[in-house]
Amino acid sequence: RVLDALTGDAQSEMRVMLFPGSWSVDSVLAGATPSYVATTLEDGRFDVSFLPNASFHVLALRDENRNYAWEPGEDVALLERQVSSTDTASWVLWSGATPAPSTPYISEAVRDEWGWASWRLSEPWAKSDSLEWLTPAEKTLQPSELPPSNGTVHVRGWRAELDSAGIQLVWHKAPVWGQWQGRVDTMAVPKPRLVDTDSLRLLAKPQGRLVPDEGPVFEFSAPLDSVDESQVTVWVDSVEVEANWDLTWSEVRLNSLQAQRPGASVQVSFRPGALFREDASDRWPQDTVDLVWSTLPQDALSTWRLKLEDVACPGWLEVALGPDQVDLVRIHADTILAWSGLKPRSLNATWWGDPNGNGVWEQVNVARWKAPEPVLHLDPVALRANWEVETVWRLDSAACVRHEISR
Repeated sequence: RVLDALTGDAQSEMRVMLFPGSWSVDSVLAGATPSYVATTLEDGRFDVSFLPNASFHVLALRDENRNYAWEPGEDVALLERQVSSTDTASWVLWSGATPAPSTPYISEAVRDEWGWASWRLSEPWAKSDSLEWLTPAEKTLQPSELPPSNGTVHVRGWRAELDSAGIQLVWHKAPVWGQWQGRVDTMAVPKPRLVDTDSLRLLAKPQGRLVPDEGPVFEFSAPLDSVDESQVTVWVDSVEVEANWDLTWSEVRLNSLQAQRPGASVQVSFRPGALFREDASDRWPQDTVDLVWSTLPQDALSTWRLKLEDVACPGWLEVALGPDQVDLVRIHADTILAWSGLKPRSLNATWWGDPNGNGVWEQVNVARWKAPEPVLHLDPVALRANWEVETVWRLDSAACVRHEISR
């Protein structure tokens, strides 16, 4: 039977191939013709009849191009051990995605007369990624100190003489879940076309109800030179308070303990010319801008306590509220954990098994002929305002046995 390693869902329409056990795995990976072929049904099960009394390598794949061979990028499942036609155990193949080959690049290159330049990355950016600029010794650039926003890379100080300088950008891609190694790609930096200087604009602001201790951040469309604090006023619960401002590239962060305490109602008034754009005479705003938000009161938040039992091998516990990861904790044994100050929402927890103890959950790896490491999901936990929820999660200790016997 073939099941998805992440969700446990049955995988239908997957091509299951059996190769003689006397063949090396290298032969299978080189595209050898399988001896027997089957297709999984809606429940993920498959049947191969009239087998000789022999052992076999088993490989199942989403054979997109119908060539009876695995290619990077195709979903695949495998059995680490060989199986025999005389086996009576119920076997499960855990399927997973394999990384497809890619050649990242940057495009949409533009700059203005003040040297504010930007490019668009062709692939998604991960938090652990980093960029390195390779420039000739006599040339200088000032890359953004902030991660790419929506996949856009920024630098300042781009001059016409750099258009033909052969500058390169090295993208150090961090390993993602399921991959032990990351990747390094060197990309040519295309010449940016000159465009009209855009006016300084507010792109993102705090709004709605923030979690206490969450620092309010304001994001702008270009690097900033300074904040004229005499032109900014902060009120908390209708009382004017002192506040400090941290400026990093094109972001401004409000530092005020009063504005971050539970239940606070905050108003910030930016008067004309409160912020200066770097290397330009542009100021923001042109007219007074008032922004209002609040922080959640303590009795609107939740606490979750989790007792983990029957932990038989190392792993990682991931806790998430909706799409937002709350925590990622290394787990070695039975333990009790707690999280407070959570928004009342549906909470999800996932245990990523790490039986080999190498510090990372591993997806299926065809080249090493390794099945995915185990994944277990806790049923969603409903959090409510001013509640303390306690959950006991007994992990399936059999999941730590890195065999594919049905569990």
